[in-house]
Amino acid sequence: YSEIFRFRGSGGNNGIPFYSRRIGLDFRTGQPVDIDVGAKLAGRVGNLSVGALIVQQEDRDEVSDDPLFVGRVTQNILTESRIGAIFTQGDPNSLNDNTLAGVDFTYRNTRFSSNYTLSSDLWYQQSDTDGLIGDDKAYSANIDLSTENTGISGDIGYNYIGAEYNPALGFANRRGVEQFDAYVQGRYYLEDHPWLWYYFANLNFSHTSRIDTGEMQSESLSSRLVSLNSPQGDRFYVDIE
Repeated sequence: YSEIFRFRGSGGNNGIPFYSRRIGLDFRTGQPVDIDVGAKLAGRVGNLSVGALIVQQEDRDEVSDDPLFVGRVTQNILTESRIGAIFTQGDPNSLNDNTLAGVDFTYRNTRFSSNYTLSSDLWYQQSDTDGLIGDDKAYSANIDLSTENTGISGDIGYNYIGAEYNPALGFANRRGVEQFDAYVQGRYYLEDHPWLWYYFANLNFSHTSRIDTGEMQSESLSSRLVSLNSPQGDRFYVDIE
């Protein structure tokens, strides 16, 4: 039932509202933390999924002794899609009160065409931390058109992580940034060729900049110019970084 707690579209390292290893581990020292008591509820009823976790860690200096709580609910809609919400309370490594609320929507349509799948992820989060005032929101949107057959696939996405966004029970590796990503690939299958199964090529672009100044933080452009793949699993490819 760990899938129930997964927040769609936040699969990377930035903007994760709940990361289970935050509990039972001191992130300042890397040492394990004893858990005094805890309870977990997870289950499904029809198209509705519900998860809840409450944990009391051992007493430590300069760390709140309030219990940690995570609640998650999702509802399957539109045959293949899902909408959900998450709420977290508590900070496992400080005295500060922290709460986070978020909503997410995952759209998936495998009937879009005979060869393509259309999917999209949208999410929004807002944190509230004692002593932090400012831009504490985070949101993301992406759309993907993909095929495993001959054809062109592509993905485009945008992430916004506020400077004061603070998922105390989750993870954010870069704050105060916005990121744009784009990916396109092409694949062509050959019929009855003795040693070549398909051609493949792609192009990947990513740009990250500071929200406050617009200054570029990082940018990358990479490409697999060509990939020749055999039915036996052999591959020859040329990459540019």
